[in-house]
Amino acid sequence: FKEDWNRNSLASQGFCASYIRNDMLGTADIPHICYGFSEMSDDSLMLSGAGDIFSDAKKMNATAAHSEEYLIPETQVNETRQYNEMVFKRIQNGERKQPDYIVVFKKDRQIPNLEKVKQAVQDFEGKLPVVVIDVDECVKAETNKVKAMIKEYKETQNPEILSKIKQKIRNNSVANPEFTKNNPDIDLFVNDIIENDKKLENKMTKISNEVTEKTESNNLLGSAIEATEEATKTDAINDRKNKKELNIDDIKDAVKSLKTVEIGDIVSETNEIIQDKLKEQEKSSIVNDEKSEKKKDKIGIEDIENLVEDNLRETDIKNISKETKKILEIERAQDKKYEEAQMK
Repeated sequence: FKEDWNRNSLASQGFCASYIRNDMLGTADIPHICYGFSEMSDDSLMLSGAGDIFSDAKKMNATAAHSEEYLIPETQVNETRQYNEMVFKRIQNGERKQPDYIVVFKKDRQIPNLEKVKQAVQDFEGKLPVVVIDVDECVKAETNKVKAMIKEYKETQNPEILSKIKQKIRNNSVANPEFTKNNPDIDLFVNDIIENDKKLENKMTKISNEVTEKTESNNLLGSAIEATEEATKTDAINDRKNKKELNIDDIKDAVKSLKTVEIGDIVSETNEIIQDKLKEQEKSSIVNDEKSEKKKDKIGIEDIENLVEDNLRETDIKNISKETKKILEIERAQDKKYEEAQMK
């Protein structure tokens, strides 16, 4: 066995190993001898996974065909599927890595391959101790631990303890699928857990479906609202455009009408006022003297000018101002002629 381990011609630059623990004794098949190692060099790990990774270290670069993962020992044990696998370099720290002990698994008071174990001890010159793992005792100890945890959980209903119970049962079932069935109390508890988990899962599924339906409904409602708002905005924009066009036309017509009416009215009103003033001046000229007539004449003209200016300020229409100025010029010319006639 020692010569075989240290032979010069090797098909692979690495060797496979697995983590085991009292509650997880899963290993690959052991046709001959299982070696144990106390430690590995820090740079020796080549591949790793929580299950059989179908490793190949025959080439320069080692490869894994399935589920390559790099986990801390506790997590790797807790997630083991049948057995976990790691590939370590055969050459570590410049030397061929040597095993530290031989591992045997005693079950039903029997040690498989006992004769080969004895031969290996002899081949390694008695330098490798034999570590016996009593599988039956491990199962018994783990069963008692799980029962104690179940009791504590029933008293406290602590969810952390329940989580540890589930992990313990899972780990022990990797190498011993009948772990729960061989223990009625544990099996009953597991069934209760499974039933409760199913109820919880169904409840969570129902809640998830309701949330999904509400989300979809809200999304549809939101889309409908957005579409309605967009349509409303479009209608509002069109309405504003139409109203804007109508308002402009209406304003144009109104202004045109207003200008026509107001200019005509103001011009007519101004003419009437001027005519009235002229009549008053004629009457006054007969009664009053020349000086008084001039004074009244002057006052009348100013009144007319003020009236026109007031109308111009109120309407702010330039055309009215032009028309009125023409009228005033005519009236001034007539007044001048009238004055000349009076003086004569």
